[in-house]
Amino acid sequence: VNATGRPTDGVNEAEVELLIKKHLERYSADKINKTDFALQSAGGVIVDSSDSYQPVNWLSNPIKYLTKRSNDPIQVLQADTSLGQCWAFKGSVGYFVIQLPRPIFPSHFTIDHIDPHIAVDITSAPQNFTVLGYAGLETRQSVLLGKFQFDVKSVTKTFELQNKAHSKNQFSVFMIKVHSNYGNDDYTCVYRFRVHGAVPTNILELPNDKVASDTIESQDDE
Repeated sequence: VNATGRPTDGVNEAEVELLIKKHLERYSADKINKTDFALQSAGGVIVDSSDSYQPVNWLSNPIKYLTKRSNDPIQVLQADTSLGQCWAFKGSVGYFVIQLPRPIFPSHFTIDHIDPHIAVDITSAPQNFTVLGYAGLETRQSVLLGKFQFDVKSVTKTFELQNKAHSKNQFSVFMIKVHSNYGNDDYTCVYRFRVHGAVPTNILELPNDKVASDTIESQDDE
């Protein structure tokens, strides 16, 4: 390491950051032993979301204001869940839509949040949320996969698919609708959201064109 604190053995800063990112992803996966098909580095993307919250001064969101960290919904698909490394949306009700790189048979969903013992404001944690599944971006028909509640005392919480009738249907798009947080009227912070399941083992297992009932048309329905 030279006087600037940078390595001098041929490894540049970008390579160090990439190495750290890979180790974070591996450690995060090992904690619950489930593949995250929504991970950004694996091809997951955010295709729609509520408006992001922009702090106007350090009192409105001290971590994001002082660190000048970006507030992009893609952060919910990244393994880094250190303090302030979250996506904040306006108010206590919002949504985001994830597109996976391939269709899967969903089985579980996981929310990660900052440890409550080091959180600046735990009231911004999501509380009640709903997960909807879509066969693809081309369809507006959605299937209710479950209604869940995140425990604010948890750091990582995995939820099993509630509507087991759809565990054999393939989905590549998921809408997460947050209905409440733990008391913060200004913003809600989502650190990470994971999607787990299984990929088709047979090339003939094509995505389902239509899914059964229990549909919800759009994020405005609830």
